[in-house]
Amino acid sequence: MENLKENTVQEINLIVTEEMRSYLYDTTKWTSFIAYFGFVLSGLLLLISLSISSIIQSINPKLAQLSDSITVIYILLSLIILYPSILLLKFSKTTKNAVLYGEQENLNHAIKTLKSYFKFQGLTIIIVLGFYLVAILTAVFSRL
Repeated sequence: MENLKENTVQEINLIVTEEMRSYLYDTTKWTSFIAYFGFVLSGLLLLISLSISSIIQSINPKLAQLSDSITVIYILLSLIILYPSILLLKFSKTTKNAVLYGEQENLNHAIKTLKSYFKFQGLTIIIVLGFYLVAILTAVFSRL
């Protein structure tokens, strides 16, 4: 406990070693790949959302009302995938600049962007788990 108090009084300076810079640079390649894959997936979902309504109506005209809901769901999924992809690409670019040019401000911004990415992913997981919980409880209580 005393050590923690001493650290809060003293300024803590972290050092980014060459090994860490190498790891960060390698990470930028993977985060760029994942970001671009997310952009492609988001675009495909958007294209599907624009055509799903006509596909469903051609298969079964009785489901016309349902097709509009599915279109909205696909557009939302597309946006949900797009946002973290944008964050990952920002992280990748700012980290790459920070590592290549030794820019502390870019590294700070990159870490802040990474924090936002993980915060978004965590909130998304909590929301999905909430939906699952509601679905399970609905299924259990509907059988009673």
